[in-house]
Order: sequence, then C-alpha cells, then structure tokens
Amino acid sequence: MGESARIQLIAAYAAEAAGGSTIVREGLVRKIARNFDEPTGEPDTAHLPPLRQHYIKDVRTLLPALEERLRAEGASEEQIAREMNALRRRLGEEYKERTPKELRHIIFARNIEKYGDPLGPSFQQLRDQGKTYAQIIEGAKRPGGDDLGLGTKK
Repeated sequence: MGESARIQLIAAYAAEAAGGSTIVREGLVRKIARNFDEPTGEPDTAHLPPLRQHYIKDVRTLLPALEERLRAEGASEEQIAREMNALRRRLGEEYKERTPKELRHIIFARNIEKYGDPLGPSFQQLRDQGKTYAQIIEGAKRPGGDDLGLGTKK
C-alpha cells in the first residue's frame, strides 16, 4: 500500500472514530503516518530535535488552517480564539507525551511557574490577563519555547 493510500485509510478511520474538528483529525492522521525521528527539512528549525521540528510545523500549519476554516464558516472572534487555544493545548499535550521524560519535566515545571498550568495558558487565563481575542489567536500560532532553547532561528 502506498503512502497516499495509507494516509487515506487512516483518515477514513480517524474521521469515523475521532471527535473534534476536521483539522484536528487531519493533524492526527499526519502524526500517525509520519516518522518523528526524521527532520522536517525546515531551515529555521534544523538545529532542534526532530520531534520539536514536527511540533513547530504543526503549530504553523494546523492553527492557521483552523483559523481560516472557522473564519470561512463565520465563527465569531471569541469562538476562533477559544478553538485555537484548545487546539494549541491539545497539540502541546500530544507532543509532550512523546517528549523524553527529563525534558518533559523541565517544560512542565517552566509552564507551571510561568502559567500555573503544565500545558501553558488556558483561554480564561489569557482573558484574565487582558488579552484580546485577536491576541489569543495570534499567540496560538506562535510555537514559543525560546526561553528553553527550543525556538526557531530568527
């Protein structure tokens, strides 16, 4: 079975079995169908471990795609901000599960210290800090991690 056929088959199962948006299911399909030990080939992340490269690539592709779809569907700014924050947290959770234990503990400790939550800021926390919906949307599309040496090359 070719790679394209394999992805389509996985997509069919994922669409039937998985909850959440089409974008989330497509992201899960891509994760199932790819090797996280292989670099993504993106020049500004080549200095990072392959798993981190894939996370950054997903943040850069899945979140803008979700925003575009929600805008096309006429979703409100609040709904877009809520869904993008939720997807970003889900992506973070999925990738943190794959992260080596020692680094995962460092990331969790940093997030708890900085946000009070191991997965980073919640939607409500961002609103309580005075963030606008537009700021939450834009923030969800930035992978972060610069303070841990896990950022992209500028």
